[in-house]
Amino acid sequence: LVGKDIHVTVGDHSKTVKDGVESATNADGTEALDTGFSWTIDDHPEWWDQAGEHVVTITYYDSSSLQTITTDITIYVESKIDLNVHDDTVYAGHPGNISEFVDGATKSNGDHVDYEDAPGDFTWYTNDVKWDVPGSYTATITYHDSEFDEYTTKTVTITVVENKARVEGKDTIYNMGNPYLTINDLLPNLTLTEADGTTVENSAEALVDNRHDHH
Repeated sequence: LVGKDIHVTVGDHSKTVKDGVESATNADGTEALDTGFSWTIDDHPEWWDQAGEHVVTITYYDSSSLQTITTDITIYVESKIDLNVHDDTVYAGHPGNISEFVDGATKSNGDHVDYEDAPGDFTWYTNDVKWDVPGSYTATITYHDSEFDEYTTKTVTITVVENKARVEGKDTIYNMGNPYLTINDLLPNLTLTEADGTTVENSAEALVDNRHDHH
């Protein structure tokens, strides 16, 4: 009985004992049939879902001679788990969200997963990031493949830049008895500046799309 090692990806349960047999010969010199083979991974089916090297014993029983022979092979279970992230910039005073830095991940079995598919499988450590202070910081993002219970971690750089958003305006006179002033009455006297320092050309439009709050 001559065995051969097997290489599979995590979660691949398609292999059979014959995939681990290079050749087998009966006691009388004839080629072994497809029956009479067994292997010890049947006692540990969970190994197919666990990355690593698993030593398995294959047994062949020659029913014509009532003889048994064994050989060991190694099943290499490879994990494809990976995490795709990117560095990004945020404005001071506005903490970033993990979804802004994650491009997706690869499960242990090779399947792609987006952040939106399983947000609970992505976590990050940002305790060292000062969201209110301009500067460059690092954070670690971890992806947990909850199906196969594997983890992988990547580091991203978070650049916090000065927030130049401003609202400047002139006083407005209101005469008692007139209709209450609305934000539209104040717009001609307002100057709105975006976080990057550019002046908002259409203040009314900026208020509608919630770039600037108004009370």
